[in-house]
Amino acid sequence: MSILENNNKNNENLNNIHYKKIDIKTPLVLNSDSEIGENFLTNDQVEIKKRPLKEHKYLKQIIILFSFLPFIMIPSILFQLYLPSVFTDYVTFKHPDYSPEEIQSKAAYYKSYSDSLPYISALLFGPLVGVLSDKYGRKPIFFGAGILFILDAIATLITVLTHNLIYHYVVHTIVGVNTVSNAALTAYISDISDDDHIPILYSLLGGVFGAGIILGPLVFILINLTSIPNITLYVIVGLLAVCMVIIAFLDESVEIAKKNNKIKISNTTTNPFKLVKNLFTSNAYFSFIVIIYLLISFVTCDINLIFYYYCSFVYDWSPKDNSIFFGGLGFIIIVWGAVISPILLKYFSERKIISIMLICCFGAHVLFVFSGFSQYLFIIGAMLGSPQVNNLVQAIISQLTPPEMQATILVGAQSISSIASFLGSMVVNDLFMYSISNNISHKFPQFVFLIFGIVIGLTTIGTVIVFNYYKKSNNFRQNLKNIYESIN
Repeated sequence: MSILENNNKNNENLNNIHYKKIDIKTPLVLNSDSEIGENFLTNDQVEIKKRPLKEHKYLKQIIILFSFLPFIMIPSILFQLYLPSVFTDYVTFKHPDYSPEEIQSKAAYYKSYSDSLPYISALLFGPLVGVLSDKYGRKPIFFGAGILFILDAIATLITVLTHNLIYHYVVHTIVGVNTVSNAALTAYISDISDDDHIPILYSLLGGVFGAGIILGPLVFILINLTSIPNITLYVIVGLLAVCMVIIAFLDESVEIAKKNNKIKISNTTTNPFKLVKNLFTSNAYFSFIVIIYLLISFVTCDINLIFYYYCSFVYDWSPKDNSIFFGGLGFIIIVWGAVISPILLKYFSERKIISIMLICCFGAHVLFVFSGFSQYLFIIGAMLGSPQVNNLVQAIISQLTPPEMQATILVGAQSISSIASFLGSMVVNDLFMYSISNNISHKFPQFVFLIFGIVIGLTTIGTVIVFNYYKKSNNFRQNLKNIYESIN
């Protein structure tokens, strides 16, 4: 056989080889997650260095995206600050003979339903939203979330005017599907970003949300200097309208990803529940990450849901005092998300930072338990427990998820976590209501922080143990491969 014939035969053999491409989202970068990265690098691979964020290919879209987030956060904060007065006024109207303690307890009881019912719709319809987002794009989800929020504000206004909570409960429950719209936001970032940019952008989300938390209480204080009844709800609707105008200038990220061949046509099932089930049953590490996400969603309910009633009851804070505290907390969240987390990401993996943040949250709850002695213990605890842990958890989930299924899986995980949020909101409000009621001889409003602090402590210990186990795992890459093959 001549050399030419031999070469032709070899070429034919090569052409007959069929390759199955598997998209591994986790980058082959040691700095991204040093322990896992080592398992991905082989002798014929070259370590890829991170590019600075300023070199992001779609930096303009990132800037537009981050610019409209405060206009989402401010209405959310305004609504959160406004709602307690809705229930307090309702109880006062229905039971004018109640004492201040009885009013606070009964208002917390009614608010527990407002806090928990939306998670039911998030659980039932959230996975469908994820599939629709992957199929039709992220922008329709953003617009839909804005419209639903406007309807929520209108329904609450009707409740205030009629002293009938049913309008608020029904619409607010439906609007709970907006809970999973954050996953469309993170999916948008993933669509247009390289893997080495995802963790820092997810971390910066916390900083941008912090800016909204600062501006929200400031706006709340300023607008309530006027004598216009229910002006908060009118401002919410106006800001949401501005937000939707800004969204119109965004390019659709799914189309960008398709143009860059990041998203390819796939025969993946469109059943969101089956997708999430396959991921859970195919890889223990992914399951553990989602469980962390679920537990964090549960244990962060206490400070988020009852700080207003707690500070009003224990420290006799006025709505203005609560707004100032909330605004200051927003500044600390900015520091965590825009300064501390990006610095830590330069030196540590996302998993180590998550462990550090959980330890901080545990320390915060220790201070909360003793905050009955001084309001400053509560303030310091809130500062220590303010890092947005779930943003980094979402970054890991995103890195483990194929591009074609970003919203489906992220929303699926968020929908699962809505079970924890539902249970957490019910437990938090009920525990707090009982701890300050006349049914016990000694009131202990810090009891809820004690219970949730124990859960955070156990979560932190379990997280460190399992992270350490997977640090030494040699089968991680193969497990990821099995995930994607089992889904298709």
